[in-house]
Amino acid sequence: MIKNIFITAIVAILFTACSSNNIQKTEKTSTIEDSFINEYNNLKTSYSSKIKSKWIQADNKDIACKVYVEFEDTNDRTKSSNFKIFWDGECENGYAKGLGKEFEKGVLLDNNSIAVYENPPFSKPKYYTQNFQLKNIEVKGDLNSGYNVYKINDEKYRYGYFSKDYNPSLINYEIDDKTTIYKKIYPNFNYEILYNKEDKTYNFYLNSEDKRYALNDLEKRNSIIKEVLEAKETALENEKKANLIEKQYKKKICKDYISVNFLDDNEYKDICFEKNSTYAKTKIYNSTKENYEDELEYLLQSSKTAKRNENAYAIILGIEDYLLESNVNFSHNSAKMFVKYSQKILGVPEDNIWAFVEDRKTSAGFIKSQWNQFLSSIPKDATIYFYYSGHGVPGIDGNPYILPSDTNAETVVLDKYFMLNNIYKDLTDTKASKIIAFVDSCFSGKDDNGNLLFGGVAPVLKTNPINFDKNKMTLFTAGGANEFSNQYKEKHHRLFSYYLMKGLAKGYVSSNDLYQYLKKNVADKSRKMGFAYKQIPQLSGLVNSEIK
Repeated sequence: MIKNIFITAIVAILFTACSSNNIQKTEKTSTIEDSFINEYNNLKTSYSSKIKSKWIQADNKDIACKVYVEFEDTNDRTKSSNFKIFWDGECENGYAKGLGKEFEKGVLLDNNSIAVYENPPFSKPKYYTQNFQLKNIEVKGDLNSGYNVYKINDEKYRYGYFSKDYNPSLINYEIDDKTTIYKKIYPNFNYEILYNKEDKTYNFYLNSEDKRYALNDLEKRNSIIKEVLEAKETALENEKKANLIEKQYKKKICKDYISVNFLDDNEYKDICFEKNSTYAKTKIYNSTKENYEDELEYLLQSSKTAKRNENAYAIILGIEDYLLESNVNFSHNSAKMFVKYSQKILGVPEDNIWAFVEDRKTSAGFIKSQWNQFLSSIPKDATIYFYYSGHGVPGIDGNPYILPSDTNAETVVLDKYFMLNNIYKDLTDTKASKIIAFVDSCFSGKDDNGNLLFGGVAPVLKTNPINFDKNKMTLFTAGGANEFSNQYKEKHHRLFSYYLMKGLAKGYVSSNDLYQYLKKNVADKSRKMGFAYKQIPQLSGLVNSEIK
């Protein structure tokens, strides 16, 4: 895999429009410029290649299958005890062969590259796309030649020639709607040209590590701009070829029966769910009532995978089918989707998730048999995510309860296990240091159609206060005590849950930011459904906490 030895330095330069505010105006600028050039020539003359390479066995292959790795001579990352490299393509005569992707993994390493191996080991592979996951950098083009397009933080683009040796880099980008930057970057200094689109003026600088000199050399300025634009044009042509190679790669792996054993399938096929992808359009979520495309699934696959948190746990209850009461439409859909969001967005390992979703797992007996066992296994300083979607009822004793699938609204008070206060106390009594609870239920005693759950007898709508440790738990609830917890028919989800997951996919990680998003969207949508369906989510407890 190509490893650009100047990537850290280049990115640092690209993120900063001005190298220094200390602008020097002196008649000796040409002398200073000459000294930088002389220093550069001396460095280049004494320079011996810092890039080394080796062929190493792919960790996921049972047969001999070596892949190509480049590294700095002072930083051979392959010697790290946690370094792993995987190849999802074919193998031939002991080496990687054809089109595929390399994945490098380590404690502080998460890179992947689309490559084509044509004649190993006599020639190194051609690389077209590379992702530095931890830096949120994507490179497309001809990575061997250095003429590439960089995308940084999903929105900042850099074009041109990115040198891997002591040749100067030639880079073009925009810092805002008004200013275009042209740079020629040497190892020890750089030329920087700022073009203001509004007044059509240029500022020309020479930048060192701690100084900035204003230049007034029109010929040199125009020459650098020409060099940069030529490099940009080559980079854009290379990007087109890289996109075609990526398209071929997608056709190869974006099939339901394709999987790998070294990555989660969603992470592995993240490339398949990009906008306009054929695979994304054909991924249909199956409902028992009809087939429809689930927007939350698409948002999930388009989201960045969170870092796995071994100290995070999730308890997810989604109860839709009731034996003695009316059903809660789409609770299964929302709960099952929240399982996926817990893994990818919140970083909860699959083994740390307890999901009570299937019919046999939503009865009172089954939940009780597993509840304490799970809570007792949670270690010190863990984070617990609790999610519930199903009926909530105001008990005849004035306390709110959640309702298991085989219990009715009138008799649930006989089992204090399901009193909301007791559930919250169980969660906060664990060794966990943080609990984030999402309760998609109302406690008005009514179902989705506004019918009473109490056999025609009006329930006690005024419930006792809900108590919990507000220094340890953040609680999101679907609405006020006497409000509906609505379904969202068009999306085949619960209304609160739909916007909860959409907010997580959008990157709201502050509890208050997520709540403001939920409050606005749920309230607006419920208002359109009619006055009787009013629903305004509530936030209590640690209101300024971080979700993850």
